[in-house]
Amino acid sequence: MKLTFRRIAPCHHPTVHGMIASPISSRCSFSNSLTQSVIAFTPSPISGTLARSVSRRLRITRIEQFAAALAANVKALRVDSGSVSAWGNLLAAINNWSLARSATGEFAAAVRLLDQGAQLAPRHELFQSNRLAIYQRWFDELAANNRTAEAVQVVESVDLHNTVWDDICLNVYRGHAVQLATATRLEEALATLKTAQGRLGNRTELVATEVDAIQATAEAQQILGHYEAALAAWQQGLRRHPNEPRYRAGRRDTL
Repeated sequence: MKLTFRRIAPCHHPTVHGMIASPISSRCSFSNSLTQSVIAFTPSPISGTLARSVSRRLRITRIEQFAAALAANVKALRVDSGSVSAWGNLLAAINNWSLARSATGEFAAAVRLLDQGAQLAPRHELFQSNRLAIYQRWFDELAANNRTAEAVQVVESVDLHNTVWDDICLNVYRGHAVQLATATRLEEALATLKTAQGRLGNRTELVATEVDAIQATAEAQQILGHYEAALAAWQQGLRRHPNEPRYRAGRRDTL
């Protein structure tokens, strides 16, 4: 399942954080006045120190604009704590600031914003769905850079319980196991899948990944010319999955 972001979640700016604790009614119709407030940030083609200075100034400007929007809505809520439009604008600004940070790769900060926003509005579903989408984007980027071990660490630090999150976790564990197996670190790959099984239950995808991981390690060992290690991997696979035809064929080709 591919999750998508929705613009319209918690504020980390000191002028806002901790000032509002009232729950938001799920019946509120939120204003869209700040849905377009996210600044499109395109890196400057200028190189070197000047480029870094320009980028930093743009980032500071963006933060200041988000902080100003949040502070304005907090001020409005102090005047009228029941203002639906002020509540909606506040949530929209928090949400959009979170998405802007995600867009620049500041995933941990983006998630923290949504977590804090959820403290203001525990029933605001947009915070929940965007949080999951940010995690997915974060894990996709880590996987693309062969940093699946970091993705596993993040997964294991999060306390979430729903089917979408479980599917995201499943893919993280599977990706890490395959990366380990391809690097001929089969025992670590199998341990990763065992951990996933303990967390997610007996998922058929984990069994399939184990079969693939053993094959990946055996084939990698063959490519390296480590034929005894390759044969050992095929044999280990047959002990775990005696009816797997790929293992029989691989062992035969290795002998």
